[in-house]
Amino acid sequence: MWAQYNGVDAYDDYFNGIDRGALSVNIFKQKGRLYALEFLEKILNKNNGYYDVNVVNNDAYTLAQQKFYLGQAVFHYNGDYFIDENKESFDKLQAANLNPSEVIMMRTPIISKIIEKCDTIESDAELSALVKAIDNASTALTGEGYSVSQDDFDKILEARGIVGTVGPAPAIIPAYADAQEVAIDFLRFMATNEGIAEYAKGTNGSTIDFKCDLSKTHPDVFNNLSQFHKDRLAYLNADNLEIYVLRKGS
Repeated sequence: MWAQYNGVDAYDDYFNGIDRGALSVNIFKQKGRLYALEFLEKILNKNNGYYDVNVVNNDAYTLAQQKFYLGQAVFHYNGDYFIDENKESFDKLQAANLNPSEVIMMRTPIISKIIEKCDTIESDAELSALVKAIDNASTALTGEGYSVSQDDFDKILEARGIVGTVGPAPAIIPAYADAQEVAIDFLRFMATNEGIAEYAKGTNGSTIDFKCDLSKTHPDVFNNLSQFHKDRLAYLNADNLEIYVLRKGS
């Protein structure tokens, strides 16, 4: 949400200590950081009643995940490993006739404060209408519930493609390794559609950070994925979005 408000370039500049092309302490004045923290404070303040305090204070994380599966929560912040990590628990809940819910992907909400950066978006309702249009791959500046400038459309379009990750770290091959060429070949293979498909099969749907539309390259693999992973891959491969994966600071 910080990057949504300030933009991807400004977010990256923060971690390089750069403001307007020069090293500066002004990086700490990015309002997006404050607004993102204020939003989290509202969600996480137990007095606001947005979450079950037992999940934070008492429950093991696996129990919290099971509660989500049983429909006792609206959303659960997690990574794409969620399905694989909970496969055994899900199967047990199913075997016990507890009817665990099907998990689908919820795209990161757009922070309402982004309206401050837009001249032609006047309300949350208009912002929501524009986001809905973008999710439906519309490029129209005027649609049901919204009428915006190209600059504002582009701002929200960028925000819709911003995702965070605590995922794969850089691959490192030690200089003293005996099989460096084999290691390099393995990394090259993992960047191919075939390698990505094999990884997805082995992890029940997770994929590594190379763009690959399994619905087209390996429909047999894609069709066996959970709806969550189908939704995730559709988002990552959407023709109208440029996906910005934020790594620094995660």
